[in-house]
Amino acid sequence: MAGFRLAEPLCRFGTLYRNASSTSSATRIDFGTLFRSATSIPSMTGIDFATLLQSTASLPGVTGIGFGNLRGSTPSIPSVADFQPPAVRLNKSPLIRDVCEKMWEANKTSCNGFVCAVAKYLGVPLPSGKPPSDLPGASAIVEALTAEKYGWEYLGNDAAAKNSTDAAAAKKAVEAAASNYLVIGGLTKDQLNDRDNGHVVVVVPGSPKLSIDGIHWFPKAWWGSIERGKWDNDEFVDGAFAVPYCRRVEYARHALPSLTVS
Repeated sequence: MAGFRLAEPLCRFGTLYRNASSTSSATRIDFGTLFRSATSIPSMTGIDFATLLQSTASLPGVTGIGFGNLRGSTPSIPSVADFQPPAVRLNKSPLIRDVCEKMWEANKTSCNGFVCAVAKYLGVPLPSGKPPSDLPGASAIVEALTAEKYGWEYLGNDAAAKNSTDAAAAKKAVEAAASNYLVIGGLTKDQLNDRDNGHVVVVVPGSPKLSIDGIHWFPKAWWGSIERGKWDNDEFVDGAFAVPYCRRVEYARHALPSLTVS
């Protein structure tokens, strides 16, 4: 093969295989059809096409074809189209923090509105709301999550924790967010002793903060608020819930849908 070289990058595999009376053997394939400067090669046995192509000029139209598979005796290959890769299943879900940033400005004046916007963007279900907004209230969201409706997995709360090891719910929330689950933390209006509203946040990846008493962990989160200036992003949960409520936050996680792409 030392004298083999290309006059120009011409490669027509359809012509190559149509002209060959047998694809189970390379002995009758005329490589003059493939490379104009090449004479008829009596045998392909033992030719490593991966090495051959590396030593030649660029050949448009052969990208992605596994010539290494043709080494040795050549199998029957009906069409170059058979080399097309199969569909690949990938998790194309965006990172939680990126979605929070995207939804932030337009929805930060409402904690439930912000949580619903993030969940909707990610394709994660939440309970239906009532007109005119059609958004579920924060209390309705927390009740659905703790009841494990719509595919949500309840992670618990750390109200009864006596030390940082006992505070498992917040740590589970941190781990789930780091694994790109949608994680929501919240309390109902009854749990907050509030006449009107509960409160919900979206937990994002990041190292949690340990409480002053060394017992409770506070994950990082984003949240909206109907009270001007009380919305915040990428801050710890004890900024969203006052003491002692920040120690009682209910957490739940939901896996993000995976997309199949071709």
